[in-house]
Amino acid sequence: MFSENVVDGVTYTLARFVAGGAAPYACIAPQIPVCFTPGTKITTPDGPQLLESLIPGNLVTTQDHGNQQIS
Repeated sequence: MFSENVVDGVTYTLARFVAGGAAPYACIAPQIPVCFTPGTKITTPDGPQLLESLIPGNLVTTQDHGNQQIS
């Protein structure tokens, strides 16, 4: 799926291109499961946090729906 090496410090955006250009993220999110590896920084209201430090109840910042609580 992702054949390139991921570079630390670079922001990646999940996108899909269609005939008219990039599809909105909301259109593809339900179709593509997203997995994160340890060491991934997730945006939160308090700034980027390591994935492995997040627990249920913490807030994460989403692209389309603002801050959401982890369940």
